[in-house]
Amino acid sequence: MRLRRCLLLAAFTAFVLAVLQPTWGVCADGPGDVDASAFGANVPSRMACGPDVRVKYGGIGGQVATHLGDDAGRRPGTGFVLGAGAAGAYDHVLLLGPCRSPTTNCAVPPSFFEGAIAGRLGYDWSWFGFRAGILFWGVRDGGFPFPDISVRFGAVDGVRFVAGLGAYDVPTMLRPGLYAGLLAPFEKGWELELHVGQHLGIAGLASVRAHGGMHAPIGPRSWLSLGGALWANELGVGPEGDLGWGSRF
Repeated sequence: MRLRRCLLLAAFTAFVLAVLQPTWGVCADGPGDVDASAFGANVPSRMACGPDVRVKYGGIGGQVATHLGDDAGRRPGTGFVLGAGAAGAYDHVLLLGPCRSPTTNCAVPPSFFEGAIAGRLGYDWSWFGFRAGILFWGVRDGGFPFPDISVRFGAVDGVRFVAGLGAYDVPTMLRPGLYAGLLAPFEKGWELELHVGQHLGIAGLASVRAHGGMHAPIGPRSWLSLGGALWANELGVGPEGDLGWGSRF
């Protein structure tokens, strides 16, 4: 609880400083972006052939992307792009309620670690772009690959719509799915992002995830991101929060 309060206070302080310092903005050009995030959630789900549960998890991860080539006449943010990412989380599973069914295995697994890695290759034109790659999710008793594909419609440095199958941020690397989103940049590096999608659940029950976040500049090459999400399925809803830092190089 104390760590969470410290993180929230640090994030709030950085946002206040960004608002009070109007000259700040991510103005530097560069071929690459890197970002890192910490996240946590409390989501209802259902074990395969088992009871209804609540999954509490927290984790960290990061992503990096860079545009290849050095064409002085090319619009910034366009060209071939290569990206990779990794995420990990520690999960704790609790019974959602009393388990009285004689035909249900009421046992829940002990706390465990899960992880994911991803690689992507794509191309960005001024008004359209795509990514194609693969994401591999793993846990103590195995794992599986998942396609990671997305398309963009709209200006590469303006308001744009995205749709895909896979992951669009660090938390969804561990919960891939089918999604759509809107990204709307503002002056001096501020950016609003909204996503909604149908995602896999850790305990086998697919859920809808609605996520909103804001990027706030904290220097000429760096930004802070704050986000929140709601997970919803037939068992109820659960909150998720994320805090991140990013930089252009």
